Amino acid sequence: MEGQTAMQSMKFQKLLSEIGRKIRPHDVEMFKYELRFKENIPSSLLDDIDSRERNSGLTFLKKLQKEGYLAEDNLELLKELLLAIERHDLLQELLKFEKKIKTSSDVEGAVARETEGGREKDNLDASLVL
Repeated sequence: MEGQTAMQSMKFQKLLSEIGRKIRPHDVEMFKYELRFKENIPSSLLDDIDSRERNSGLTFLKKLQKEGYLAEDNLELLKELLLAIERHDLLQELLKFEKKIKTSSDVEGAVARETEGGREKDNLDASLVL
């Protein structure tokens, strides 16, 4: 399971890079504007991000991630922002990733429960033999 988690983390970083490269300078300005109305995010957080710089979208996402506002299991803020600026193309990419992660963790959970259930059954069978 640990290998799968590392793989998911790599896929998440790849997704952030892909989305970050597709975010336009105007999008970054819109993100910054939208975030000014979020109570739990300090307005100064994004002041150092210059939307005119190359890869400012990726810089923006990395900053959110570094500050704990964006993570593999915490995509709500990014989804809200993409929806607010009407970047439905990027939102779809994010939702597709989220669905894959959920499906993968559901499978992992089922396997873990099955394994635990199998151990309990083996223990019960062994106690009946004694």
